[in-house]
Amino acid sequence: MLSVLVFDPHSSGSQTQRRHYRVINFTGWRDRGAELEVFSSEAWAWSARDAEFGVPADFILGSTHVHDGAVYLLAADGDAAARVVCVDVAGGEDDEPACTVVDLPEPMDGGDGRVGHSGGLLHYVTSDGELLKVWVLEEGGQWRLKHAVKVDDVVEGGCGGGEVRFLALHPEKDAVYMWSPWKLVEFDLVKKEITGAWQFGGKDQEGEKNRVVKTWLVPSSMYLSDCLADGQVQG
Repeated sequence: MLSVLVFDPHSSGSQTQRRHYRVINFTGWRDRGAELEVFSSEAWAWSARDAEFGVPADFILGSTHVHDGAVYLLAADGDAAARVVCVDVAGGEDDEPACTVVDLPEPMDGGDGRVGHSGGLLHYVTSDGELLKVWVLEEGGQWRLKHAVKVDDVVEGGCGGGEVRFLALHPEKDAVYMWSPWKLVEFDLVKKEITGAWQFGGKDQEGEKNRVVKTWLVPSSMYLSDCLADGQVQG
């Protein structure tokens, strides 16, 4: 029903630990949870698990985020109240995934919301098309509004006209990666300026650029530096 590759090359741990990965397969939904099959590259085997989300499964959205052996799922009810469910699958084969529910600082209100880690802390990024807000969950368990940027500032800074879409947080510094038609940009949230831009390559047979439907970025600065070194992104 839904498979998620659980691999975060930027997580803490030894190089040996970083080479291992898990694949989580959501095989069935329940009222407030799901049945999972988890594949471990270390054990080279699948194991069946049960997860109790703590919220109705119907509230789970399609956005996922992986960090340090856990999958983060966004959930929103009919009143647009937003939460993030952390499903920790890093335990042994006989351990059921521990699930933690954290209320998000504000509802999505019909806008777009994503979670990610930067500097080891969980961040929540939401946009209503006019304002991009970045919240950080501090160690005391409280959310703090860290950045608020007008989307027009990103467009006027060189992102181009039309649609602007948030893709990922930089894992170490206050920067976000945004997508606009045929371009990927790095936007510095402190300086409020674009600090990098890369064109998407590739054309179809008629000479027009392919329409990007879904784009993922791996949250690893090492990967990004290798991938974007030549200034071109190949789809």
